[in-house]
Amino acid sequence: MQGFTIGIQQHKVDVEDKPFAIVDALGFSEALESSDLMVVYKRYVWHNAMAWATASVQRSCKLEIIAVSDMLLIFPPSGVESGKSLLGLVEYLCVLLSNAIVLPRGGVFPLRAGVSYGPLIAESHHTMPMKSDLPMPAFPLLIGRPVVEAHQWERQQKWVGGSIAPGSRQHIENKIPGLLGDLVTRGFLAEWDIPTEHGLIPALALNYVCDRQRGELQQHHLEDAERAAKDISVKAKYRAARLFVEGMLHRELYNPIKPIYTESEPPPARPAPRAKADSESEEKGTGL
Repeated sequence: MQGFTIGIQQHKVDVEDKPFAIVDALGFSEALESSDLMVVYKRYVWHNAMAWATASVQRSCKLEIIAVSDMLLIFPPSGVESGKSLLGLVEYLCVLLSNAIVLPRGGVFPLRAGVSYGPLIAESHHTMPMKSDLPMPAFPLLIGRPVVEAHQWERQQKWVGGSIAPGSRQHIENKIPGLLGDLVTRGFLAEWDIPTEHGLIPALALNYVCDRQRGELQQHHLEDAERAAKDISVKAKYRAARLFVEGMLHRELYNPIKPIYTESEPPPARPAPRAKADSESEEKGTGL
């Protein structure tokens, strides 16, 4: 067998304070267990097409998005100013969560997001710094406490929605004074008691309600999803999201980003309608 050699090269890696988000497609595992893999794949493509199309109109900064099974890993590229990158990520997530609620059930998955901030090495197309007889392909590289914190906080939350991890809040306020307060004033973030596995925890929630009409539509969709859910814990997650929307409507707190999609204007490239048998098998996967 022919041998090969590998040696380490000098390689510059940027360590930057930056935001990082993990977005979980709720109900994905249950869909895999109850549906044919190709049925889930078609829904997954439709779901991710919505996520990427939403990013294509991102206005504050470009974002890197990596899809891994039921998760989207989202972060800004290197060299983007911290305040601008956090604003861009928050803007994107507010629109993404809003779109996922109002688009037709059975197309996209409901979403839950955890956002963190801190020192991070993040490269969407990292190349190994090695001398080798073998080709070294590019691959995603994500290393840092924000990855762990975003994952842990996303998993703790028990609702359809998203928020900034409490552990990152003080770090952001120290590094970028005044930004979080400004995002609250402008309606992107809202002080809210987040339902978690440890009870209610105060945090800054991503406000995906952009106006009264959109909020009332979201309420309608969340009520329908709550009624359709068979598991009590799943019902509770939809109910928690509905209460958040009601709270934003009552306070008349709306984010300034207009929705990209409505029920009458779905994103392009939706998969062709499935056969009745496939549709019925997919509907069994209602867990979150």
